[in-house]
Amino acid sequence: MKRWEQRFRLSCPDFANRFQSGLQNVIVHLRPTPNPKEIYLVEYVKETSSLPVLSGTITHNMAGDIQKQPVLIKVVELMQETKSFITAAVGLYTLDEFYGVRMDQMFYSLQSGFGTGSALREREVNRSEDILRCIRRVGHDELIGEVVEGSNEIADNISSGTQGIEGDMKGMDKARRVIAGLDLTLSARDITVKPVQGYFHVSQVLFGPLDL
Repeated sequence: MKRWEQRFRLSCPDFANRFQSGLQNVIVHLRPTPNPKEIYLVEYVKETSSLPVLSGTITHNMAGDIQKQPVLIKVVELMQETKSFITAAVGLYTLDEFYGVRMDQMFYSLQSGFGTGSALREREVNRSEDILRCIRRVGHDELIGEVVEGSNEIADNISSGTQGIEGDMKGMDKARRVIAGLDLTLSARDITVKPVQGYFHVSQVLFGPLDL
């Protein structure tokens, strides 16, 4: 009964309270503008007393449990009746690394609605392939403008035959530096991520995993 009462409802998403209660996390997709085939995921998880304040470890095993990976501790702003702040553990992952253990879990995308981990992964893979085809047609300089202008568009077609996307270590190091300036604000109906300037842009913001 309690689980039913706490289910995620689009009519009342209550993002701030659900994140503060530890019911759901916020996931941000970062795409390097110069290399559209790289995608990095930043996950904000409400900090618990079991995590150290300045450094810690977090990742997910096949059951979705928290295990080990370097994290950063960030302050998240909550806009409810009054403004407040809480701390969150922030983990950095590649696309396959994150969704590989969350293929059947449900997420809500602010850009494209509900989708499983496998569907969201394939959408990003297909979108990367579309962008790479544009490179051959319009050239690199023209492509950059298309990527930035279309950063909130998500491909609807889902293919099961696409290849995985992995980031290289150089891109991962740059993404870690970007996280320090990636500020997150949540209200009852909105999730706001401070725009990333320069090398990366935000291509998608997600909330979950969800109990519908």
